[in-house]
Amino acid sequence: MTFVRTSNAAPFVFKGLFRYQDILREEDGSKAFVLSLSALDEFEVVSGSDYVANNLEKSIAQSLASPRQQRLERLAKAQRKPSVFKVMSTAFSRNADVIAEALYLAAGVCQHCGQPAPFTRRADKSPYLEVHHRLPLAMGGEDTVENAIALCPNCHRESHYG
Repeated sequence: MTFVRTSNAAPFVFKGLFRYQDILREEDGSKAFVLSLSALDEFEVVSGSDYVANNLEKSIAQSLASPRQQRLERLAKAQRKPSVFKVMSTAFSRNADVIAEALYLAAGVCQHCGQPAPFTRRADKSPYLEVHHRLPLAMGGEDTVENAIALCPNCHRESHYG
């Protein structure tokens, strides 16, 4: 995988998957690597975080539905350390002013259940609420105050998984 940035302050941006082809050796002792751009479908595992979460949810449901004795037998034989894999995902560059304004308008109260924020942020002692988009950004929602709502962590999880 190759990530590049235009300056030290700029974020790294994914530019593609490259495969080693050759090495060029110069007379002065320097080296250059010849790379070729690879297609994504050349790799066995390219997964998104939604796929991973959904797979885990299905596995949990199957485990809960199985007899406890079978689950305990599987646990006795299970690996103690999970396997590791890479996940490719999409992220949005959020507008900090939208988040700040949504939190300001909520005044420390969840805009779904009406309860005060359950705790304060360690960094600045402000009430902890999470800004949620009514129409998700991934579904074409806008990053605007009108499309944002400040929720307590329970209501935020419920909005995604309830």
